[in-house]
Amino acid sequence: MTAYLAGSVASPVGRGGLLNSTLKPVFKPVWALLRDALPRRAHVVLDHLRCHGRLPNLQYPSTFSEKIACRKLHDRDPRIPQLVDKIVAKQQMAARFGPEFILPLLATFSNEAEVDFAALPYPCVIKPNHLSGFNLFLKQPPESSNGIRRKLGRLLRTRYERASEEWAYSQIAPRLLVEPFIEGGPHGLIDHKFRTFQGSVFSRLVRRNRG
Repeated sequence: MTAYLAGSVASPVGRGGLLNSTLKPVFKPVWALLRDALPRRAHVVLDHLRCHGRLPNLQYPSTFSEKIACRKLHDRDPRIPQLVDKIVAKQQMAARFGPEFILPLLATFSNEAEVDFAALPYPCVIKPNHLSGFNLFLKQPPESSNGIRRKLGRLLRTRYERASEEWAYSQIAPRLLVEPFIEGGPHGLIDHKFRTFQGSVFSRLVRRNRG
């Protein structure tokens, strides 16, 4: 069996974290409890401080990160959940631009018990539609599916809106989707992210070696 899980949820032990990596296993569950108890605004401010080393100006935001922090607190545009739901977003993009511009959607499941590992096309990737950064990579059929089902069940129960304070994720019915596993070649995958405000591209982020 070849299966591995990739993913992360924002915490003070992440990039540029406040604690030494050796304390992560101890501090992460404590941070999760504290995070869920914090008021939304306090969580957003603390997360900005963690990442940037300074408090955000939420009254007069000027940087990209400050504007995102404000949107987390105030933007409730009903169109956003459709764009962050990985299944719905795929369907919308395929209908508008054509299926050749998206990774194929091989299967969807409402819960982990529905997954038929014997019928999946390998190699493939299983991910929840309501999370960001969590992927289960399967290179071949697993010898035992029980452990993988438990992982998928935990992912489906994860409340990403509390981890990231992004309201839109709370409006999504959790499901699982399956995509083909793609290789990036000798230089890895190149990921282009276009950030837009009011319909205009604000910046482009290029990330290399994603494969």
